[in-house]
Amino acid sequence: MIRQFIFIIFSLFALASTVQGQSVDYKGKPWVARTSRPYTAGNGLEGRHISLWSSHGRYFEAKKNAWLWQRPYLFCTTEDMLTQSFVNPFLIPMLEKAGAVVFTPKERDTQTNEAIVDNDSPDRYGSYAELGQWNDAGRGFGLCYGAFNDTINPFLLGSVRSTVAGKDASAVWMPQIPETGEYAVYISYTTLPNSIDDAQYTVYHAGGTTTFSINQQMGGGTWVYLGTFRFEAGQNERSRVVLTTKTALTGNAPDGNPYVVTADAVRFGGGRSLIERSTPTITKTAVKRKRIEKGESGDMEVTYTDTINSYFYGKGVKSGLPRYLEGARYNTQFAGLADSLFNRGKGFNDYNDDMRARSFLLNRLAGGSVYMPDTIGARVPFEIQMALHTDAGWNRADGIVGTLTIATPYDDDARTDYPSGLTRDAARNLASSMLGGVSRDLSALYNISWPQRELRIQNYAETRQPLVPSTILELLSHQNFRDMTFAHDPNFKFMASRAMYKVLLREIYRNHNLGEPTVQPLPVRNVSAVLDSSQPYAYTGPLSKASVTLSWDPTEDPLEKSAKPTDYIVYYKEGNDDWDEGTLTDGKNSLSMALLPGVLHQFCVAALNAGGESFPSQVVSVYAAPSMSLAVTGKKPKGCPTILLVNDFDRLSGPARIDTPDKAGFDLLRDVGVSYGNNCSLAGPQTVFARSEGGKEGPGALGFCTDEYVGKSIAGNRYDDVSLHAADILSVTKDYCIVSMTRSAFDDLSSDAVKRYEAIDFIAGLQADKSYNLVHYDVFTPQTRKLLAEYTKKGGKLFVSGAFIGEPAASLAGKNVKSNIAESDSVFLAQVLHCNYRATINHRERTTFSGLGIDIPVFNVPGPAHYACQESTVLEALGKDAFPAFAYAPNTSEEGYAAGVAWPNGVVMGFPYDCISDPNTRRIVMNAVLNHLLK
Repeated sequence: MIRQFIFIIFSLFALASTVQGQSVDYKGKPWVARTSRPYTAGNGLEGRHISLWSSHGRYFEAKKNAWLWQRPYLFCTTEDMLTQSFVNPFLIPMLEKAGAVVFTPKERDTQTNEAIVDNDSPDRYGSYAELGQWNDAGRGFGLCYGAFNDTINPFLLGSVRSTVAGKDASAVWMPQIPETGEYAVYISYTTLPNSIDDAQYTVYHAGGTTTFSINQQMGGGTWVYLGTFRFEAGQNERSRVVLTTKTALTGNAPDGNPYVVTADAVRFGGGRSLIERSTPTITKTAVKRKRIEKGESGDMEVTYTDTINSYFYGKGVKSGLPRYLEGARYNTQFAGLADSLFNRGKGFNDYNDDMRARSFLLNRLAGGSVYMPDTIGARVPFEIQMALHTDAGWNRADGIVGTLTIATPYDDDARTDYPSGLTRDAARNLASSMLGGVSRDLSALYNISWPQRELRIQNYAETRQPLVPSTILELLSHQNFRDMTFAHDPNFKFMASRAMYKVLLREIYRNHNLGEPTVQPLPVRNVSAVLDSSQPYAYTGPLSKASVTLSWDPTEDPLEKSAKPTDYIVYYKEGNDDWDEGTLTDGKNSLSMALLPGVLHQFCVAALNAGGESFPSQVVSVYAAPSMSLAVTGKKPKGCPTILLVNDFDRLSGPARIDTPDKAGFDLLRDVGVSYGNNCSLAGPQTVFARSEGGKEGPGALGFCTDEYVGKSIAGNRYDDVSLHAADILSVTKDYCIVSMTRSAFDDLSSDAVKRYEAIDFIAGLQADKSYNLVHYDVFTPQTRKLLAEYTKKGGKLFVSGAFIGEPAASLAGKNVKSNIAESDSVFLAQVLHCNYRATINHRERTTFSGLGIDIPVFNVPGPAHYACQESTVLEALGKDAFPAFAYAPNTSEEGYAAGVAWPNGVVMGFPYDCISDPNTRRIVMNAVLNHLLK
């Protein structure tokens, strides 16, 4: 009855904003601080602690003795995978770039390799070493050598080490990295009464070093995420974590003992499934017990029979998937949550346990903090929580189902206040703001009316059990085709995540009466890296330093006035190294800096303001040739012939669509889409397209798909194609300087500036104007065509490669303009690229192309290493000097039809050069192209 009354009152004011803020606020040091970062987000989320998670994950169903998804396969994915493609690559980084410490109970790293270096098994996956005096400090993480079932808590299997803070001591974890790549780094330790709040960790990685200050006065006994870094395969000095005992604390701790630093295991990578699950066998044992009861003649002892259930977990089965795809129940166990919390169902109901375990781990971590002072826990000051889901639903009119949010007005004990003092109105306000903020942004950005379904006041564990303001966001319907046309597109994922980030930002400020926060900027545009000179480059001697000028422009956010950059940060790396910690530019949108000749330098840029950091720009590369030293005669510096790389490939897109009156869905076999980085959310190709089967679930339902991509990572746009081109040019010759820029920066050049370059390598990749793009992408803009036409007319050398060179623009589909190619496009193709577009073909069964008398292997199917050339264009050589240079098959070059065309001053490929899968073959092709152009 009390709960029903609370529901009524809560629902009546569901859209009101009544929370005026609270006096309680955390002012101490954060759990994790990246101290080598050259900025702070003073009006963002600096030092704030946020919890969030993405729907469900693979779980064990005891009744079926099988691992299942919470939702069925629909439209090439399942909810369990789809929501992660918002949270992990977009929402979490946005919050972290705003300065927040983010906790998620599910594994966030998609790296399936793993190396755990632990003091109890120092040589198992690398090496652990101590310098100075260290001692045992209690129980800690230990590697499990047997079955990892429900009785195992890995943080009770080993020991923790400690040493007095400020002494000359350190600990070093050096992993055996299985394979070169990106790995999340997690540390662990224990929290003692005399722990320090500024333990100094340094991660050595392929880009140098990154330092962290960890508040060991909180959060002990679990995995603590530091960051994700590139590590080289094997064991070496550039792959390690070092903990020192440096501290700013002096004297003794409040308990009178010296301050200490503690050390336990360090984990590299997300890894694969560890937990074996089976349906337990129950053994009932009768036990005689006694109790005192009141009788007529006074108290008397009564004997009774009690039954004790013993649970035996036999040999089980693992999910067989990467850990990031499993439910939170299993990762919370791996993170040290007691089995009484993650296994309430005694092994019979993993589904419910999965939902409970998220909140229980959050509360266990935040217990004892200022926001949960009346509970026991690890004292991490988490203050807000959000869960992202999508739900079932079908719009018969083929419209968008849209968004709803959920809040709960009480906790498990029917309390309507949070331990911090906030009323549960804060959860209602969070849900209301999330509903309105997401709908408002998506409607404005995509020129639609994104539906606000409702703010639902309902009893859900994910909103009832967290002891901080919490909401569930059901962003859209994964069962509805029109919703999924948005959900699969990376541009939508970014913007929807940005809307969520802004709501969380503003709700935290409102809860503390902090005024208006600053929204972090959007990524910069028009990025270029050019060598300084009017020739365009000269310098005096092979050991002298050259100079590069980087320039870029800010991107205006039409929805947020505060999102203007006030500064920028330039990141740098060499070759295949990792990025450094960045250099600030003092508010300037250009930077000149020295660089050494003979080294390939790579840069990217991010915008900054008081709200934090934007996502990074495209990568640009620059190289100064060491051979261009003093001329023998005249003692004057020689001009360096320079090759300009233009990155035209900035497209992001969802998969190809089938959208007719009778059929609807996504054709992954034609085009899997272009993700931001790698995509881990696809289950497999769709098999049922009949609209008549809409609104159903299961094998015959509209949208049903296979599962062949589950657990696989599919490469998309990494915005670094110029790096590959530059490296391949340097493998052929080091006598040319190299500069690069984005296509938008190229369009800003004058004809005089363009003509200085010896050759232009125009990188089109998968750039295309497809009807299913949410954002318009030109292969050649009118200005690009103009500049390239003037350049080649004056003898400029041109290399163009891309999958959709000359393909008709989707905006011209159905128009009878030279086979749907505009006049300016057809003239450009004929007069500048010396070819004509003939067709777009699919390469599902075509693994090699041909040319130069050799077979050319290509990435033709989606995979983790590189984006795939699933489709590309057939070209026809035009003009007496043009000839077919590459073919898709031996007979496709007949009558001049080709995969690539050459003429005296140029080469055009109808497929991406980058998709040549064998590095040696790729360099042979680059050598042939350069010999042809620069002979």
